[in-house]
Parts: sequence; structure tokens; C-alpha cells
Amino acid sequence: MDKIAITLLFVLTAVICLTVFHMADGKF
Repeated sequence: MDKIAITLLFVLTAVICLTVFHMADGKF
């Protein structure tokens, strides 16, 4: 894997984690 693919994967994972965190924070 090249750096671009690793960076995109890292950013995508961070966005998903933030989205799930905000959704869970809004429910409770």
C-alpha cells in the first residue's frame, strides 16, 4: 500500500469513529 491509500484509510476511519461517537452522544 502507498502513503495515499494509508492516509485515505486513516481519514475514513477517523470520520466513521467521530460520526458514531456523535450519534451515541446524542442518544444518551
